Amino acid sequence: MRLSLVGLVAASLSLSLSGASAGGTAGEGRVDGYAVFNEAARMLGAHYAGPDMLRVGPLLESERAALVLKCPVSQPSPQTSGRAAVEHVVTALHDGHTSVLWGVDADMVRSPSYVKRTGMWTSVAPSGDLRVYHVDDPSGAASAGVRPGDVVVAVEGQPEAGSPAALARQVRVAEEQGAPFVLRLKRGEQMQKVTLTGRLALGWPLPSLSWDGKVAVIALPSLTLGSGMRFANLVTEADRLGATGLIVDVRQNQGGKITDLLIAAQALNANTLDLCSVGRGGQRLEDWTNFSRQYDNPDKYVYTRWNKPLVVLTSGRTASSGEVLAYLARRAGARIVGKRPTAS
Repeated sequence: MRLSLVGLVAASLSLSLSGASAGGTAGEGRVDGYAVFNEAARMLGAHYAGPDMLRVGPLLESERAALVLKCPVSQPSPQTSGRAAVEHVVTALHDGHTSVLWGVDADMVRSPSYVKRTGMWTSVAPSGDLRVYHVDDPSGAASAGVRPGDVVVAVEGQPEAGSPAALARQVRVAEEQGAPFVLRLKRGEQMQKVTLTGRLALGWPLPSLSWDGKVAVIALPSLTLGSGMRFANLVTEADRLGATGLIVDVRQNQGGKITDLLIAAQALNANTLDLCSVGRGGQRLEDWTNFSRQYDNPDKYVYTRWNKPLVVLTSGRTASSGEVLAYLARRAGARIVGKRPTAS
C-alpha cells in the first residue's frame, strides 16, 4: 500500500486493503473498520502536507474516538464505519487535492489513462459558447485543421443540443465511439466542417509548441503525468530552433502533479532557483528527478533552462500547479500577463 501524491502539497489517498490487521479483532482474511482507519491514519499522518496539515492529528483522534463509541476496539468493526471515519477527516480538511479512492491500487492511479480522443479539448467560454481551448499536436484534430479559439456549433447527425454542456457530451460520445464524425465549427464569421475520429490517447491534454515569427508559444493546459518532461523538451526544442522569446500559456491549466510541476519549472528558472520537494520533516526529496528520467533517455536528460525573454499568460481559470508555475517563472524574471487566478 502506497500513498500517491497528487497536486502541490496535498495527496490523493488510495486504499487497497485485502487482509485482516490492526485495530479490531477481525478473523483471518477479513479487514475490519479499525484496520481501514488505522492504515489511513498512518498514511495521512506520515505524508499529508496540505494547508491544514496541523489539523490532521486532532481530526484523526476525534474520529477514532467516535469510532470507538460506535464499535468497541475488542470487537470487529464494519468496514463502512472505518471508511466513513476516514472520509470525515478528509472532508474536514477542505482540500480539493485530496480524495479517497477505495479498492484502487495506487499504481493504477499513477498509470496513464488511455481513452478515445480526437486531440481537441473544449470548455464553456464566458460567452456561453463551447470553445476549443487546446489542440494536441500531433492529433487527428490538428491534422483536420482545428484551432484553439474555434467554437463548436454542432455534431452532424445529432439532434440540436440544448446547452453547451449537452453539446460537449455529444462530442465526447462521438469521440468514444471511434467512428468518423463531422463537426461544425465557427471561426470568426466563417463556418466550416471537419471530420474527426476518436483514437486511443492519453486522457488529458499535453503541451504543444507553435510559432509566431521568432517567438515560440507553448500551451500548457495541464501538469498531469508526463506533461512536465514534455514541456521541458519543448522548451529545449524552441531554443534549438532559434526562438528569441517564449510565451507559456497556462490560462486553462487546472494543475496536476508536483513532480511534473518541478520538472517544468526547472526548464524556466534559468538557474536562478534551486527547486526541490521537501518532506514533512524538512528533508530534501529528489524523487522527482528520477521520475523525469522515466520519460527520457537518461543520457539525454540535459535540457535547456530558458534564459531569454519569457511571458506567462494566466487567467481566472489558472489553478493549483499552474499558479505555482507562474509564480516560479516570475521569480525567474518572467512577465505575467492576464487576470489573477480566482482559485485560492
